[in-house]
Amino acid sequence: MSSPPVSISPIRAALDDFPEDRPLVLRLAVCDETFRAICEDYTLATGRLAELRSGAAGADPDELADYVALVAELGAELQGFVRTAQRTPEG
Repeated sequence: MSSPPVSISPIRAALDDFPEDRPLVLRLAVCDETFRAICEDYTLATGRLAELRSGAAGADPDELADYVALVAELGAELQGFVRTAQRTPEG
């Protein structure tokens, strides 16, 4: 059974934030549905955070704080996946 194709767009932020682990991020995105979903959420959240920080969106301070926290939380989850995969024989 072959792996489903993975679009780079939903995992762009993870690739950008973990450049030294690019091959591992790509492998996890293909093989792990949960990792891929977190990457998609992370990409959307970092995009919205960038909009809020630019001021173009008329940033609400509470929304900005929520997105800062969300991006940090999702980033930590992604980092945990990557670090765990690095410790496994196939990682």
